[in-house]
Formats: sequence, structure tokens, C-alpha cells
Amino acid sequence: MRVTSSMYYENLYSTNNSKLSQNLYDVNKQIASGLKIQYAKDDVRTFAETMRLDNELSTLGQVKKSTESGYKVSNQTDVVLNEFSTTMNKMRTLLVQAANDAQSDSSLDAIAKELRVIEDHFKNLSNTSINGQFLFSGTAVDIKPISADGTYNGNDGTMKSFLGSNAQQQYNISGADLFLG
Repeated sequence: MRVTSSMYYENLYSTNNSKLSQNLYDVNKQIASGLKIQYAKDDVRTFAETMRLDNELSTLGQVKKSTESGYKVSNQTDVVLNEFSTTMNKMRTLLVQAANDAQSDSSLDAIAKELRVIEDHFKNLSNTSINGQFLFSGTAVDIKPISADGTYNGNDGTMKSFLGSNAQQQYNISGADLFLG
């Protein structure tokens, strides 16, 4: 059989035509989807890198949520501790006044009543909660830390924010540490 020029070009054209058609199809598919890779088999290395970056985005989302939660609790704890400090100063002033020998019995009774109000205020501060979760109960956030008779009901567990790979930060103060030393 004699190979002619037309046979040569026909063979060349038909082979390249299917390759060109496939390449054109792939380009159109990328343009339509906006994605360079349609399937993992298209480019394994890029696909693996994309999966790694997706995992990083997911981890960063978890870190953000965890740190925001920790920030809310620690910020509210700071507000409550400042109120504790202010109330302690008020209590100290009343105790100094009560220690003064110049006070009458009615003044001492008034100071005692005010100290009882301060005691109740301390209990209320100790039972501060955010969204139904008590700040000073340790990890037992569903339990009111200080009961009416003044006993501590929480635990000494610590709550931690997830900050990334193998990094955590404590964000609570347990009532056991705060009230019981």
C-alpha cells in the first residue's frame, strides 16, 4: 500500500483533532465552572494543596469561634471582678467605721444591715452567668456556684480556648480558686 500525502494529513489531522477537541472541552469546562481542577485526577498536587487549605480555613474558623467565646467569658469575668473590688472597698470602709468607738448602737445596726446587703451582692456577683452558663462554676457551668447558705457547688475545672495546633489558653477562673483560695 502506498502512503499518500492525503493519507498522512488525514491521519495527522484526525489524531490531533480528537486531542484538540478534548483540550477545547477541558478549557470550556474550566471556564464554565470557574475551577481549574474538576477532578482530583486532573492535578493531584494542586488538589492536595487545595484540601490542605480548606482544612486550614476550617481550623481557623474553629479558632475564631473558640477565642470569641473565651473573650466573652473573660471580659465578663473582668467586669465582675472589678465590681468585687469596688464592693470590697465599700465593705472595708464600713468595717473601719464600725471599728470606730464613736458609733452608736443604731449606727452599728445600720452598718450591719448594709454589710448583709453587701453579702447578698457578693452572692449575686458570684452567680453571674452568660447565656445561662455560670462564670465561676469551673466546668460545671450549669450549676449555680454559690447557694443561698454560701456553700460552693461548682468544681475547680478550667475551660480553655482552642488556639490552633496544640495551643490552648485558659479563659475562666473557677470559683474554687476565687472563693476558696
